[in-house]
Amino acid sequence: MNKLNSIDLHTHSVLSGHAYSSLTENIEYANSIGVKILGMSEHQYDSVGVGASHHVVGSIVRVPKEYKGTRLLRGVELNILDGHFDVAKYGERFTKNIDYAIASMHSYVYSKDHTSKQNTDNYIMACNTDYVTILGHIDYSPFACDFEAVIKEAAKNHKLIELNNSSIVPGAFRVGARDIDKNIILPLCIKYSCPIIVNSDAHIKYEIGDFAASKELLEEINFPDELVVNYSYDKLREYINF
Repeated sequence: MNKLNSIDLHTHSVLSGHAYSSLTENIEYANSIGVKILGMSEHQYDSVGVGASHHVVGSIVRVPKEYKGTRLLRGVELNILDGHFDVAKYGERFTKNIDYAIASMHSYVYSKDHTSKQNTDNYIMACNTDYVTILGHIDYSPFACDFEAVIKEAAKNHKLIELNNSSIVPGAFRVGARDIDKNIILPLCIKYSCPIIVNSDAHIKYEIGDFAASKELLEEINFPDELVVNYSYDKLREYINF
């Protein structure tokens, strides 16, 4: 069985505008600690200046597919908006260059005033978008939703639910996220046989592959290994072609 931290698909570099390591530093560090599959998932540039220019993803094809035995995947973290994503204006010339997409809600572009139903509808929209692979950090309490409806839809549409390590480390800014994961999200993933992916959401290289908090939580609730794609490259290939 692969190690839990042999795959990490949610990482950021200075290209996202609010992280601290370069893309090269991330790649070299990941390789040095034994990460076998590293995903680069920069934010796209938005109205408040968070994220990279759309040219970044257009040029990411220049990044090699492998570095000293570490497979490098070209991803992106999309902002979920009302019924669409921030990628919409870039169209196919954007999406054709990526291996996967994480769809997430962020308070700097998505208001906390949205209702639970609106949040649910927007997550379900993401579940029905072909190029979306992962729903990112849905454990963020300001964006509460009908978790059962969302996870049921994710399972139906072959999407992964993310267990975001940065959400549940001590002192994490997503207050209450660990309890939401433990008591609601992960049990629903078991109920609907919806696989999860553990990611770091690293904003500095030293966070890449650090899944200690996630490992502790998964063991605490006896979450089935067969629903964690980090443990199986073949399982991950059912979601991403690499």
